[in-house]
Amino acid sequence: MLAIMHALTKFKQYLVGSIFKVKTNHNNLKFIMKQKELSEKQHKWIKKLHDYDFEIEYIKGKNNIVDDGLSRMPPTFSLI
Repeated sequence: MLAIMHALTKFKQYLVGSIFKVKTNHNNLKFIMKQKELSEKQHKWIKKLHDYDFEIEYIKGKNNIVDDGLSRMPPTFSLI
């Protein structure tokens, strides 16, 4: 959720007024907008999320190639 909030803040000028999808391998994020009991921080985040028109799409970890690629970078070797 923190990564989503950071991205929304950074790219706000491009995202406000447009429809977009957030693809994640965290299944629980699909239900954040429908959750009844929220912490104070989550409540602030939800208020900010209402400015955007988006859908959270869950992609299973194995199938999320982009996310997998970033978290499983091959080791680099140096001969120096």
